[in-house]
Amino acid sequence: QGYMNTVNNFSKSMTEAANSATGAATKANNAATTATAAAKACEGIVDGLNTMVDTVTNKSCVLSVEDGILTIREA
Repeated sequence: QGYMNTVNNFSKSMTEAANSATGAATKANNAATTATAAAKACEGIVDGLNTMVDTVTNKSCVLSVEDGILTIREA
């Protein structure tokens, strides 16, 4: 009977630990998903800041630096 209680307590502890680990993994996954979405939003903001319209042709252009050279390309 004494060993059975020890085994049952150990099993209960392992189940609780597994549940805690699963909860932590879920929170970490959600945080990673949120961080990825935020990074994409930041990239979009940067793209928007680097985009302008040619006042003569009304074409959208992207300003960038390529190998140290300032470049404007049609978007």
